[in-house]
Amino acid sequence: MLTTLYIENIAVIEKTSIDFSQGLNVLTGETGAGKSIIIDSINAIMGQRTSKELVRTGAKTALVTAQFDDVNENDWYYTSVMSCAENAVTVGISQTTFGVGQNITRQDAATMLSRVMSMTQKRTNSDTFADDNLIADYAKDSVYAMKDHGILSGYEDNTFRPVSLLSRAEAAKIIYEAIQLGGE
Repeated sequence: MLTTLYIENIAVIEKTSIDFSQGLNVLTGETGAGKSIIIDSINAIMGQRTSKELVRTGAKTALVTAQFDDVNENDWYYTSVMSCAENAVTVGISQTTFGVGQNITRQDAATMLSRVMSMTQKRTNSDTFADDNLIADYAKDSVYAMKDHGILSGYEDNTFRPVSLLSRAEAAKIIYEAIQLGGE
C-alpha cells in the first residue's frame, strides 16, 4: 500500500507529507483545499503525464515521492528504487506496490530507459510493430522512441512482444546501444 506521499512545490502546496493508514483513507476539505492536487500527485507517481504548469509559481522544480509497502528503508535496493521514483524513471505497479520481486517486461524496460535518456517524444513515424495493439498506452511513445534511435528492435516477424520478459542478452544489447548513442 502507499504509506507516505511527499509533495513539494506542486500548485499551491509548498511542502507537505501525508501518511496513509491501512484501510480506507478519505480526503475531505472545502473547494480549493488541495484535494485534487494530492490526486494529481498520486497520478504522477503512477506514471501519468503531468504538466509543467503544476509547478508552484516561483519555484524552479517540483518533487513528488511515495513510499510503497514493499520498499523499506533497510532494503538494499531502497535508495535505487526511491531515486528512480523521484526522477520519474519508474513507478509502482499499483498505487501501493512497487513490485520489487517481479521481473521486467520489454515495454517497461523501454519506458524506463527512454525516461533516463529523455527520449519520450510523440510518434512521427508510422512504421509500427505487428503487435502494436499489445503495447500499453503508457509505453508506446517510449518503445517507438527507442526503436527510432536504434536502441531496441523487434523480432524477425516484426513483433515487439511487449509483455515478454527481457532476456539478459536483450538487456545487454539495449544497454550497449544506449551507451553508443550517448557517446555521439
